[in-house]
Amino acid sequence: PDPEAPGIVQLEVGSHNLFQAGIDTGGRLDEAGRFTYRLVAFGRDANGQVDYSRDDAAAIMPSNAWSSPDEATKITLLGLYQKVETSPMIQCFSPSGTLWSAEGHGNGDFLDPDTFVGEPGFDRYDAERRSVLLLGEHRLNDMWSFAGRVRYIASDVDYRHAWWAYDNYDNDRYNPDGTINREAQAALNDSHSWTGDAHARADFSLGPTTHTAIFGASFTNGRFNYDSGVAPTRGPIDPFNPVYTGMDGDVEIIDSSEMAVRQTSIYAQDRISYGRATLDLGLRHDWIETDVQTWNPANPFDTQKDAELSTSAALLYRFDNGIVPYLSYSESFFQEVAGAGAGGAPFEPTRG
Repeated sequence: PDPEAPGIVQLEVGSHNLFQAGIDTGGRLDEAGRFTYRLVAFGRDANGQVDYSRDDAAAIMPSNAWSSPDEATKITLLGLYQKVETSPMIQCFSPSGTLWSAEGHGNGDFLDPDTFVGEPGFDRYDAERRSVLLLGEHRLNDMWSFAGRVRYIASDVDYRHAWWAYDNYDNDRYNPDGTINREAQAALNDSHSWTGDAHARADFSLGPTTHTAIFGASFTNGRFNYDSGVAPTRGPIDPFNPVYTGMDGDVEIIDSSEMAVRQTSIYAQDRISYGRATLDLGLRHDWIETDVQTWNPANPFDTQKDAELSTSAALLYRFDNGIVPYLSYSESFFQEVAGAGAGGAPFEPTRG
């Protein structure tokens, strides 16, 4: 939040029946300015660039902050709600009718820019996201300070899309009568995750060197799900004069394996400065556990656990002429998708 934030109201109209409104306001909630707030929000109602498409969105982002009278402590709370209702714009047109004439293949010459080969009432990309972030910091004295954050994020996506089928290559993807076939897919995704981090910082001198040392821990706990399926269409359409057919029955969404990830980390870093030279040294240890749904009642989840220590180091020197050469080294650790290789052994993490 900005205690001096100006109040802004925005109105916008444009092509494709666009109407958009937004607001940005904030300020102090008390005379001393210890409590501050900010509110940013907008809404959009619009059509897309092609027939039967849409481009609607809305978002609201409130935030509040409190600081102690001595300004040694500060707590900030930020929220976000975002929703979009749009249409997939990738229609997979043939180059015949777009890059060159479709004469001899389709029932026309060039397709109109607003041609839609999807299915009205079916095509969509609807997404919703919700998040809350809590930040805190406290300076204990001239040497020590502490900071932490915790965040929750949830999202849901409903995706449905019909497009020009990839077939009939010998006729530039047109049927002999100039119509086209279509393929379609649908997917439902959702995810939920908690993340957090807390660390202490020490600023001090040791002999001729100055130090900025950080000691901390972090965690991630997330669940992710992606279900998809094929959506059959009733028959071909003519892209030059489309008569839409509707979908041939309900979409069959296949329930895919859900994945859960839990990671805990501890880390330490020291930035050492001596004259024009700076040396960074870091250590980090990660523990990660992944569960993948197996659909086996006797063993409902395939679990993989890994742990790794990684290091980093960097050295730089600042010359008077502004040139700053540096050397750096770092190690990485990434857990592969839970499962096993052909021999039955679990996949090893990727290390770099």
